[in-house]
Amino acid sequence: MDNTTIAAISTPLGSGGIAVIRISGEKAIDIADKVFKGKKKLKELKGYTAQFGHVYNKDILLDECVATVFTAPHSFTGENVAELSLHGGEYVVKKVLETLYKKGAVPAKAGEFSYRAFINGKIDLTEAESIMEIISAKNERALTVAERNKQGAITKKINTIKNDLLGLIAKISVWCDYPDDESMEIDESEFLSVCENIKNELTRLINSFNNGKLLKNGINTVIVGKPNVGKSTLMNMLSKEDLSIVTSIPGTTRDVVETTINLNGYTFNISDTAGIRETENEVEKIGVERALKRVKNADLLLMLFETGEILTQEDATLLLKYKEKTVAVINKTDLEKNGKNIIEKTEKTEEFFKKNNVPYVKISAKENIGEEELISVITKTLKLIDTDSSEVILGSFRQKTAAENALNLIENAIGAIKENTPADAYGVLLDEALAYLLELTGERVTNEVADRVFKDFCVGK
Repeated sequence: MDNTTIAAISTPLGSGGIAVIRISGEKAIDIADKVFKGKKKLKELKGYTAQFGHVYNKDILLDECVATVFTAPHSFTGENVAELSLHGGEYVVKKVLETLYKKGAVPAKAGEFSYRAFINGKIDLTEAESIMEIISAKNERALTVAERNKQGAITKKINTIKNDLLGLIAKISVWCDYPDDESMEIDESEFLSVCENIKNELTRLINSFNNGKLLKNGINTVIVGKPNVGKSTLMNMLSKEDLSIVTSIPGTTRDVVETTINLNGYTFNISDTAGIRETENEVEKIGVERALKRVKNADLLLMLFETGEILTQEDATLLLKYKEKTVAVINKTDLEKNGKNIIEKTEKTEEFFKKNNVPYVKISAKENIGEEELISVITKTLKLIDTDSSEVILGSFRQKTAAENALNLIENAIGAIKENTPADAYGVLLDEALAYLLELTGERVTNEVADRVFKDFCVGK
């Protein structure tokens, strides 16, 4: 890292109450003093102190300003930092930034403030990644996970695994130094037990990544079924809006209708599709083809059936093909009161679901009945982690890859121990696994990996 002093706008450009310019580096406060005039010089202020004043370009008044000072090492970046809070107008903010550049600051690169915080030991790599997760969080649960990771949840979990691994490596090292000392003999049963535990912890972490991805990106949900089973009514029930046209005429929905909603703290990207059936209508046929394409790429399928409907072979085939991500929804339960025959047919459909372990729920979208139960079944089907628990969720593909590499080496070490391989041989595998865990937290990471992490950050963060 060079010793330049960097500056950038840390808030979105545009009209607003305030805009913040951040300056970081050895000369940050001195450079801020060259444009800011208040009762005192900023370099005379203690850290974590703010002062009202004005910003000038030579003798030209640019704006009123509140300047805040953070002295090294007690700042976000670990360097001297000054922040100028101005009125949120695009022109004035750019004018102040240009003035700072003339006084000695240089433009910050994308993510450079966070990168300096990482280099100076203020945050580790997982905490740096969580900053962008906080900024991009679209729902309460995603924010909870991101905030927990920012507080070091992933690092604490990895440190526990790392310490267990270091204990084994240390014992192998001592054994290599004193091979004839019986008191230093390797207890293979202990090594096997610890490695199995590490394997389980890493597997749980890796599996958490999919939950994290669903939390961040939203759950791509497709509502499918025959025409007139209530797909559009369900869409409207979940969104609390009249997004889809509802009529008694089959085939009303010809194209995909989309919306994004929050349910129980999760984001669902919902698509209401055309009814799936054989049709000669060219427009409707295109709608059916689009529906089937969405089905293939969905995270979740809500497959609707009408109360009293008997499953066709076509329904059963589609249902079982995507069973792992499907919740069957028996709609129009209000029809059951109309006769014994309807109830008996519905019970046959339910028997099929039970026999094939297909999760299902009974609702009346029209009467707005069954939404809570539907959400509960969806949560269980997708194995969504309770973000209120202490479960740690990996936040990036980089973290997942490092954990997978470490797991692969631990599994190889377990195999070597079971085959009575000499300890110094599988000790190499444990050393390599440790290296990947250190890469995950950023304790041992190449410049290339670090650059890849920070390049997607916004300028000013």
